[in-house]
Formats: sequence, C-alpha cells, structure tokens
Amino acid sequence: MANAKIQANLAGAMGGRLKGGPCGFCGSTLKIEATGRIRYPDAFVTCSRAPNTAIVVRDPVVLFEVLSPSKSGTDRIVTTLEHQAPPSVRRCVILEQDQIGATVFTRVAADWTVNVLVAGAILSLPEIGSEASLDELSDDRDLTA
Repeated sequence: MANAKIQANLAGAMGGRLKGGPCGFCGSTLKIEATGRIRYPDAFVTCSRAPNTAIVVRDPVVLFEVLSPSKSGTDRIVTTLEHQAPPSVRRCVILEQDQIGATVFTRVAADWTVNVLVAGAILSLPEIGSEASLDELSDDRDLTA
C-alpha cells in the first residue's frame, strides 16, 4: 500500500509541475527499454514526444523506483544498474517506503554521483526543471506501521 501511495504522490507532484512543459510524467503502466530488456519503473519522466499509442519509452530522463522491502537488494543494485544504462537517463531516484528518504543517482559525464536525502530535504531535478520535497512525496503515509 505504501508503494501505491508514493506513486500517487509522485504523479500528483511531478505531473502537476510538468504540465504544459516539454517534459511529461509517466506512471508504472508504461515500459522502458534498458539493457535490451523491458522494465516497468514505478515512475519516470521523458522529455520527448511519443505517440499516444506508445507502450515502450526508449529515452526516459528521470527514473523513480520505490523500494519494496522484499526486493530492496534487487532494487538497490540490479534495477538501479539497469535503469542507469540508457544514455538518456540523467537521474535515478530510489525512494524509501518505510521512512522518508531517498538515494539519488545523478549522471555526471560517464560517471554517477550518489546523494542520500532525508526528511525535510528537497529533491532537485534540474534535468526537468523541477523539484519536490521528500515530505510531499511521502505525505499521507503511516510510517508507524
């Protein structure tokens, strides 16, 4: 349930901020192609136009993954490496499900930098001209359960 709430918060925050601009927010129903495989990130942003009938996006710019307790090892390593493979990807954001926090991978030339954000932090997304507070993305979740 926490995963779905975070996805809804992402859609509301990012979708609203990007509306009318060159980039668009996509939820988990669209696929991306990464390392020759098809993947379903929890959310992503693309800045290119595709037909309304498109079901695979090949040039995402920012990818979001919400950690699942049962798959955190896979999400942190395997999924992150796959998401970083497309050259169009500039940033990968892994959001924690059981606390307010994120691990943010940013492409700098051929390398990646890593930043850890905690409650109260602002997630800056200059690639798409936007930002959001982690608290906003985690809003409405019961973190005591």
